[in-house]
Amino acid sequence: MSEMECVDVGFMQIYIYTAIILLTAYPVFAADFVEQFESASAKRCSPGVEVDFSAFSFGKTIIDQKLAHISEAGFNSVLLKSVPSTSNSWQTITAVAGQCRRHSMKLGCSFFSGQSLEDGSCRQLRKLGWSRRTVDIHDLIENRSPVYMSDRIEVSSVAGVLVPASSNAEYSAVGNVVLGRDSLPEQGIWHVFEFFADPVQPLVVDYLYQNTFTSSANEFLLAAQQQLDRNYGVVFNWVRFSSLSNSELVWTDDMDHWFMEKAGLDLIHNLPVLAGVDVKSAAHSQVVRQRYQQGIKKIWRERFAMNVKSLIQEAGLNAEIQIDEIPFDPEEIGSYFGITLVNAESNTQARVRNRRAAGGARVFEGKNITGRIDSSGEQTLKSAVNSLIIDGADNILFDEQILNFKGDADFANINDLMDYIRRIQFVLRNSKEESRFLLCSRSIPEILNQYSFDNVNLMMLLRAEVAERRLHFASDSRYSTVVFSEDQLSSEQGKELALDLKSKGVRVLFLRVKENVEGERLTKLMKAMGITEFGAIRNLPELLPDLIWRSDQPLVNIRFVHRSDAKRDFYLIRNESEAAGMVTLTFNMGAFKRVSRWQPQDGKIYEISKFARVDKLHVSIPTLVRPGEMFFMVFQ
Repeated sequence: MSEMECVDVGFMQIYIYTAIILLTAYPVFAADFVEQFESASAKRCSPGVEVDFSAFSFGKTIIDQKLAHISEAGFNSVLLKSVPSTSNSWQTITAVAGQCRRHSMKLGCSFFSGQSLEDGSCRQLRKLGWSRRTVDIHDLIENRSPVYMSDRIEVSSVAGVLVPASSNAEYSAVGNVVLGRDSLPEQGIWHVFEFFADPVQPLVVDYLYQNTFTSSANEFLLAAQQQLDRNYGVVFNWVRFSSLSNSELVWTDDMDHWFMEKAGLDLIHNLPVLAGVDVKSAAHSQVVRQRYQQGIKKIWRERFAMNVKSLIQEAGLNAEIQIDEIPFDPEEIGSYFGITLVNAESNTQARVRNRRAAGGARVFEGKNITGRIDSSGEQTLKSAVNSLIIDGADNILFDEQILNFKGDADFANINDLMDYIRRIQFVLRNSKEESRFLLCSRSIPEILNQYSFDNVNLMMLLRAEVAERRLHFASDSRYSTVVFSEDQLSSEQGKELALDLKSKGVRVLFLRVKENVEGERLTKLMKAMGITEFGAIRNLPELLPDLIWRSDQPLVNIRFVHRSDAKRDFYLIRNESEAAGMVTLTFNMGAFKRVSRWQPQDGKIYEISKFARVDKLHVSIPTLVRPGEMFFMVFQ
């Protein structure tokens, strides 16, 4: 028997032997559900693996052997990446789909055009690049032809733009000069920017140019239906799209005309602003950047995202895109794409983006988050799995390096990991998120780690309908409370939207993060508008924290996911630190019959016979957490 622990639960102190909590093992729930958890037999909950298309290009025998190997390792799906843009690719995809059907696996592939991108038969997506030099205008007049950084023939010229050097005070009023369009200045020192469009590598269809994506998508869908026949939509059911990283600037041939017509912005004259140089003034340059970002979002939605939704989704396939390849808030991806691809991250900001995307996907039921794991990454595979799942991933996808196991020991380790993932995913897929409110924020303040909630941005709220004091989205999701953070209420659009929702009976709260003069000013403004601060009404039953934890070990850090079905509440709990220690977990749980701890690493279930009832709504349970450990607390 272990040492006796003292548990403080408000007005009481209760002594509990922690060993009693962990050592009584026997089934406590419906046999079929428990059996599938213990045995990890739900193969549909297995992770997937992405494999380069070239690995299957050596004939039927290689395809059969490769897929048998993948199935034997415990995977349930395959993503063919880097599929060449040629109609011949369908022969290989068809053969792979047939073998996937034999092994009861799902199949997806990267989007490709039936026309060659290399020879220019299909328009290529390009990114904006530039060179810069400083010249005396007399030297430029003598040599009127700009010299580009790259002499590759596929790089196309966009524009040459002159910007007055800082010493040109008398010429600054002239503003920028576009070579070949404006009259050249007569003298002075000028910065010469030479802008060009460089094809994205690997080559991608230009989905932003007029109707290019529509025609390519229709061609792809027609070929898929004809070639795959009975495997279409059953075995073959998702398509990955690639785009530019958000750190790069996309360029399509009619972009300057679009910005002039739709946004009233002379994009060519202001291209140096995108290269990081202020034009005219810092204030003018800031306006240009804002209008460019707004315009790119609009082009992306109108020409690509909405077409994905109307063509790919309605054709019975799921569309997937990576989180850092979209120009707007991660919450919004689920509005258009069935699958958001996120990477296993240790970086806090990247993990917050993953959580925001997952919260947005939950608003649109049936939308998924797939977490991709680089087998050669810094995190261990199990740690990467835990991070992705606790951040909201519905599926796990490994890179193909995980298939390079050697010997029985490696194979056994992979199978144990597959069982571990299956047990967790089985519970999560057979339950529903317990979300108490919607959060509209670009960050997730630490105080909210005690709550279950879903995420939205302003665009999603603008599209939502309000009926009977609840927000309705294009799903069965209903929400009575929206919490706005300071960063969203600082804009006029955010303020107007908050007031509009409040007038329709939706509970609107604001969350103050900054303890400064700006935070004080916003607090006063919100109170004047009749909008209550989030922390002021935490005594409402529907806005009480889901889980509060406390530990004497300062390094222990708990994160959780709260889900439920008709009979049970499931709390998936993870110790985010590499420290072990005792923690007291206080759950927002009313009446329940029994509580148990489910261990995904071995499938064992331990009933908890000792706990402390704090009040009618809360129960406290002390338990030991090991470094990086993840487990379920299950209330029936």
